[in-house]
Amino acid sequence: AGHMNFGDSIGDGEGTSDPTDNPFVTRTPGRSVMGAYGEVNWDAHRMLTLEMGLRGDVWITAGETEPAADPRLRLVLRPRDGIETHIAFGTAHQPAVFAIPLPGLTEIPIDLGLQRSIQSEAGVAFDLPGDLRLEAQAFVHRYSQLFFTDPFLDADDNCPSSVPICERIRNDNRASGTTYGGELFVRRPPQHAISGFISYTLAKSLADPIAGVF
Repeated sequence: AGHMNFGDSIGDGEGTSDPTDNPFVTRTPGRSVMGAYGEVNWDAHRMLTLEMGLRGDVWITAGETEPAADPRLRLVLRPRDGIETHIAFGTAHQPAVFAIPLPGLTEIPIDLGLQRSIQSEAGVAFDLPGDLRLEAQAFVHRYSQLFFTDPFLDADDNCPSSVPICERIRNDNRASGTTYGGELFVRRPPQHAISGFISYTLAKSLADPIAGVF
């Protein structure tokens, strides 16, 4: 949870804004989060495992409550010793946050709703000599109800009239988007004197256009 307090005003000059005039601040005095996760693994065959999970979260902010339930499913196939393939699907929810989550600046009212994503991936893993494990996977994530918290979210008198995008974003234009890419991962278990992992991810994100905004 977070809490943010300001003095009665900041600055004395004309046109200087009081952050408490910003509804993104005044409507978000603090946040509580509760969550739980459960998972069941079913070994359908010595070569096949089904992993099923469900995560539930509740965000409570300024009297507003937003619950979310996210199922997860992962199917693992081991065609031979030392080789493992998998496909996985799931959903996720979270409130919008600022790009730099500094204390006191991460809270945005949840009455705007939660951002949602549908996530999928497929991958393969190989056991290598020296107890190394190489994993490669590709993923596609689809997002909806995205809310971009740009600097335009400052108080109204700090939004230049020459930049109409301020008002448009303030009117709660939501966006959708897609992220896709791949990841390579090499690791060695911690029971060895030399252990650790190396990971490399290459991804691209695309936002669907919003008329008059971007």
